[in-house]
Amino acid sequence: MGAEGAHARIPVVRVLSSHRLPQEAGERRVRRRTIDAARGKWKGILLHLGVEAKFLDNRHGPCPLCGGRDRYRWDNKNGNGTYICGQCGAGNGLQLLMNLKGWDFVTAAREVDDVVGNVDPDPPTREMDDPTRVRLMNKLWQSATPLISGDRAHRYLASRAALPSTIPSCLRSTGWCPAPDGVHRSALLALVSGPDGEPVNIHRTFLGPNGKADMENPRALMPGRIPDGAAIRLFAATGEILGIAEGIETAFAAADRFGIPVWSAMNAAMLAKWTPPAYVREVWIFGDNDAKFGGQAAAFGLAHRLAGRLDLQVQVHVPIEAGHDWADEITHAGKSYRESQEIVPQSQGRNLGKSHAQAEQ
Repeated sequence: MGAEGAHARIPVVRVLSSHRLPQEAGERRVRRRTIDAARGKWKGILLHLGVEAKFLDNRHGPCPLCGGRDRYRWDNKNGNGTYICGQCGAGNGLQLLMNLKGWDFVTAAREVDDVVGNVDPDPPTREMDDPTRVRLMNKLWQSATPLISGDRAHRYLASRAALPSTIPSCLRSTGWCPAPDGVHRSALLALVSGPDGEPVNIHRTFLGPNGKADMENPRALMPGRIPDGAAIRLFAATGEILGIAEGIETAFAAADRFGIPVWSAMNAAMLAKWTPPAYVREVWIFGDNDAKFGGQAAAFGLAHRLAGRLDLQVQVHVPIEAGHDWADEITHAGKSYRESQEIVPQSQGRNLGKSHAQAEQ
């Protein structure tokens, strides 16, 4: 009986192995050949296959996959057409086509193979060296002025959140700031600090007469890479409790509502990678309620990562209404905090101290 059982199973294993392994090996060979041929040509390939140029400019902006406003960037690392999105994750040029077009691997590889021979190599990118970046950022920062009541930047922030009586020194206003579209505009400038507290970049919010400028992406960082854990330190956080949110406006609104210092991580991708200072023992994460769950994913992803630390207590707060962040709650229908519903805060299950009512007081 044992011998018969062994004979019954052997053909099945042989059939599966002889069918699957060559197919998988063939796909790997096709994938490698396609990627090798396309390396250094991905911008032309993607344009040829219908990807809009605005998604291929190596700047944070709208995501063609999830529709997020500023969590996507096409960085084309090593000429492989790579992208990264705070919600969708990261991938290469082939994966971008598969996700955007709904193609399977074989279809995407075939489409790339059909055009790769007719596409010129991508033009070389001229990276700005670090001394030049620092010089440009210093020049912009020194030409700007502290916010004062009534100027365009102050009016914009005041329309979105309750501001502290003393405006943080990390914020400045300018009427002449270079924008990615080549136009000089008014802007709110925010100094971005690395995990060690040292300045690493400047975040720009471009402004029009009545709010954010009428442009595709009114928020942008200066050129240069930003270390994981960077943030706009809007409050002097020397205690053990610290909040983190995406936008500057959201951080101010959350700080006013909950009575704790809150920093801005600038976007969902940076929020997910943020790390609190060593002295912090309790982190409150204020997520955006995005219709496609990008803000929630970033907030709970950060909470999940930090929850592994035994020295931290972590909780997440997200507005109940889809499409809202905490700044939206201020202007929405004139509701007060008690009147506007809120998702029950999620935590690690430990005693987190302040209740919502206590946080409001």
